[in-house]
Amino acid sequence: MLRSVKIMSFMEVDAQDGQLGHISDVYFSDKTWRLEYLVIDTGTLLPGRKSLISPAEINEITFSRTKLKLKKENIRQAPEISHVLPVSRAHERELRYFYGWPVESELEKKDFVEGDENPDLRSFEEVKGYHLFYDEGEIGRVDDFIVEDEDWKLNFTVVDTAKWLPAGQILVPQHNVSSIDWLQKKVFVNMSREEIENSPEYNPDEPVNKVFEEQLYDFYGRPK
Repeated sequence: MLRSVKIMSFMEVDAQDGQLGHISDVYFSDKTWRLEYLVIDTGTLLPGRKSLISPAEINEITFSRTKLKLKKENIRQAPEISHVLPVSRAHERELRYFYGWPVESELEKKDFVEGDENPDLRSFEEVKGYHLFYDEGEIGRVDDFIVEDEDWKLNFTVVDTAKWLPAGQILVPQHNVSSIDWLQKKVFVNMSREEIENSPEYNPDEPVNKVFEEQLYDFYGRPK
């Protein structure tokens, strides 16, 4: 099912044995465009700390709540790892070993030293609001991502074009994002103004279903 990352970033979270806290952010990889971690504020369970939890641990998700496969004690005993980006590669590997999450070969084999950090992890809260440019200039700002909850791939960037076009919001397939300037907070897309103006209009109050997804790919073309 396709879901709004912005809505997910406000969800309440339950462990198997009761209420846990809430999601305060999500981290994704700018290399694979995959959601990697939920940043969970666990409140009194771990005061002053936030936990990084893989979406693989989601057991059930509704419009407003997420239930994990984990118990509170699992999370309490996990290695302490700073949620502040960039994340230490060595600490990230330790965390993935603890929970039994898959570990990519580069993360598994390399001997990391202090200061080795994961440059690929990005915060949704940071990227939200980035300026979006096409070949003739700025056309909108990043407002959200649409993620597929079967594989946690970010399929679309939600762009707010209200200040530039009458359409309001549109969805841009991730394969149309050509580059990102992280320092300048700019996203570049390989699209024409005509394509953007004629793109199917997105209503954030309605879920993105498979019918609308097919309409988008019919319009933009499928990723190669």
